[in-house]
Amino acid sequence: VFQRKQQESEDLRKASQERSSEVDDLDSQIREYQKKLDEGLLSFKEMESFRTQIEKNKAKMEQLEEEAIDLLNKAEEEIESMKAREASFNQWKGRIEDEIREVDEDIAANQQKIDTEQAKRSELLDNVDPVYLEKYNSLLKIVEDPIAPIRDGMCSGCKVILSTTTLERARMAEGLVTCENCMRLIYI
Repeated sequence: VFQRKQQESEDLRKASQERSSEVDDLDSQIREYQKKLDEGLLSFKEMESFRTQIEKNKAKMEQLEEEAIDLLNKAEEEIESMKAREASFNQWKGRIEDEIREVDEDIAANQQKIDTEQAKRSELLDNVDPVYLEKYNSLLKIVEDPIAPIRDGMCSGCKVILSTTTLERARMAEGLVTCENCMRLIYI
């Protein structure tokens, strides 16, 4: 949009220059006609023709001068408007760049947290029984949350009421206890 407006402003300026050039051409013609009238031996008809042509050219010259001035004024207004838009755009661009910088900093901070937590996780995984880890990883492929607490006698993952035997095994912490319905690892 900015480039289009710049082009429009440049087009207005060129149109103004063209009108000014036409005015100069008409002025030259008027001077030439006036010179012929002042110096030449002309018939009455030729003199009238030159006078008529001079009057037409003067009228057209005035019109073109006004158009040139109007076009020049419009071009100047467009330039001022473009400067204001450019300042607004640069301000907006600055805010966006600040926001991008903040997001990049957040990403870097979060990545650092992720790296720290993954390092802690690796340390903890070294202490986990490989059978339990394999069961967890296979469940993770099926459900998003493979471990669920027992609440009010039911699996909090699938909301199914658990059998008394399963609840007792979970209370006694006898190995891996899984939900009979969703197969999640459950605990009290």
